[in-house]
Amino acid sequence: MTTAILLCRDGLDETLAEPCETIIIDHLCRHPDRIGSAIAGGDRLVLGLCEGEYSLGAVQAEVRRAGVDPLGVELIHLTTIGQSAAPLDVVLNARIARAEAFAGSSPVNAKISFPRKVSRRELFSGPDHEYRAAPSIDVALCAADSGCRACVDVCPQEALTVQDRQVSFDRSVCEPCGLCVTTCPTGATVDPATTTSQLEAEIAGLLDPSVGRAETRSIVFTCARGNAPEAIPGWYAVTVPCSGMVRPGWILAPLLMGAGAVAVLPCSESGCELGHDARVDDAVEFCRLLLSSFDESSERVMTTRTSVVPKPLPRVALTDPFGPIGAVGVMQALAARHEEARNLLIDHQGAPTGIVQLNPVTCTACTRCVQTCPTGALGSANAAEHVTITFDANLCTACEQCTQACPELSRRAISLRSTTDMGALLNGRIALLESDTILCDSCGKPIAPAPLMERITKMLGPGQDAVRAMITSRCVSCRSG
Repeated sequence: MTTAILLCRDGLDETLAEPCETIIIDHLCRHPDRIGSAIAGGDRLVLGLCEGEYSLGAVQAEVRRAGVDPLGVELIHLTTIGQSAAPLDVVLNARIARAEAFAGSSPVNAKISFPRKVSRRELFSGPDHEYRAAPSIDVALCAADSGCRACVDVCPQEALTVQDRQVSFDRSVCEPCGLCVTTCPTGATVDPATTTSQLEAEIAGLLDPSVGRAETRSIVFTCARGNAPEAIPGWYAVTVPCSGMVRPGWILAPLLMGAGAVAVLPCSESGCELGHDARVDDAVEFCRLLLSSFDESSERVMTTRTSVVPKPLPRVALTDPFGPIGAVGVMQALAARHEEARNLLIDHQGAPTGIVQLNPVTCTACTRCVQTCPTGALGSANAAEHVTITFDANLCTACEQCTQACPELSRRAISLRSTTDMGALLNGRIALLESDTILCDSCGKPIAPAPLMERITKMLGPGQDAVRAMITSRCVSCRSG
């Protein structure tokens, strides 16, 4: 893997020392045709250009001609990151890491659009079309076959539907916002330009203390559709399709990677027209409640930025902190700093985890919830004469698929709370419900859980004694025999 780093000289201060291993090109923004010869066989690209002075479509066209995937190109606006060598070094370090974490895309990920803003050149020549990243579904990871509809339910554009037990994606109506990506409980929905690996690499690069000047650094998540945030010393922007996709684990993880604070700019502040401020508020409010419960400063998380932030927490090694269930590991790492963490319980709609409960009076132990649960948080252990439904809070993302699948939901057989219960996370898998199983009088094989059989026989009504006797004493095989 080779990464080429090209910077337009027009956007660099004359006194700025040229960063090592970069190629400085005169008037690159106005002459994107110079990109191809400068890449020299590289398959990853970081471009430093001047905001408002280049055509993204023209740049992407030249990149494609050079054999580089345009969705993996990392763009830096040189005029918005400050004029000192330290910030540029830090940003370059992060963008190189993010570029190298790019795993590639396919044609289904390329959504053609036209720019909302045009460069000076395009005022005369007309705008070139651009490529934006659209998500795709990894069928091998998708749980739609088991009944999961999490991404379909959350899509504000109704671009996702289910056909033949598979999720179908209409790229033409998609306005890439990333909500389906971070809602998917299995990680099957992927935006190739904003993967969990890329985010982790970029944030680690921004917080790398060996690069740049000594300072307390903070992270601000901002919408790609909005305006770049005004430069504030010590704050480094991480651009995502929409800040509404940012979940609590994404906010908390940088705090354990060396950030003094993390901000998530709402759509209304950045100028993003998608308007997912409520989702941002929920995620930020939950994180502030969590930090306060751990006797940490809630001022580490905000929806705006301040010039003074707390000193960073001690760094902790994290495993896949931006993944579908990465928030659990992050919260457990925070909890390890406090002896009373086991008692923490936060009921909040922004919680990244959930607690499932079964009503022993109305639950029939049919295990439909187990079959539908996409992460395996709900499980079952079946013995010859018993069925046990189990639950592991560490795997629950509060996706609500279990409640939607329950045939006895109207009788409140199952409930799900968006809750972070640290005791439940530390306890691991527990038994929620145990039930006897009705066995076949003829062959001894299981017929059905006793509560389910009781529910079925009650629904038969009067005059069905023979049917009752048959279904409660014979399995399907023995009935047909």
